[in-house]
Amino acid sequence: MSIKKYIKNAIRYIYKDHKPTIVKIEVVQKTNKDMFKNKNILITGGSRGLGYYMSKKFIYDGAKVIITGRNKENLERAQKKLGKEVEIQQMDMNSIDKFPEFMGELFNKYGHIDCLINNAGISLHEGDLENVDKEKFEKQIGTNLEGAYFLAKEYIKEIKEKQLTGNIIFMSSERGAQCDYLPYGLTKVALNSLTEGLSRKYYKDGIRVNAVAPRCHGN
Repeated sequence: MSIKKYIKNAIRYIYKDHKPTIVKIEVVQKTNKDMFKNKNILITGGSRGLGYYMSKKFIYDGAKVIITGRNKENLERAQKKLGKEVEIQQMDMNSIDKFPEFMGELFNKYGHIDCLINNAGISLHEGDLENVDKEKFEKQIGTNLEGAYFLAKEYIKEIKEKQLTGNIIFMSSERGAQCDYLPYGLTKVALNSLTEGLSRKYYKDGIRVNAVAPRCHGN
């Protein structure tokens, strides 16, 4: 068969003999205020900065938001601005021994926490390796990585025990995609790896794990 005849037969098949499948899709757009209705969102470090504005947006979209932070005054100030749809919980991300009780009480109170956003984090902006000491290193590793790790662990435990579905979001950084030698960058590299590891392990259990790297967040 000549190439010309082959092409003619192919065109005939596409336009005449082959009947395409027609799929009808009805698209319904929800208003923002309905998007997260009846959803409970837990945001660490939610009293200011990125955490505060995420809280504000989730509330606008209909969610009930629980925010945590170390400073009680900052939490109360945020609650006053955000309104009745936010609950505040004073909590230090380094107080890992308190996480089981904290998470258990939240699930007992609300029945379900639809999303944990591990947002709390610090950067001490050392600038160079010579400026890093043991205290600065441990403070950033403890808050950014260790705290987020063990809080996610307790969240997953509650989700599995109660046979629910859930979401975990780790707030990463552009630094997480680079080789680094400063503690902040190292925590973000580790968080990206943790995100992939947890996502592979728990997606069959209905737990979705993602990392977000906003450009405004980082060293």
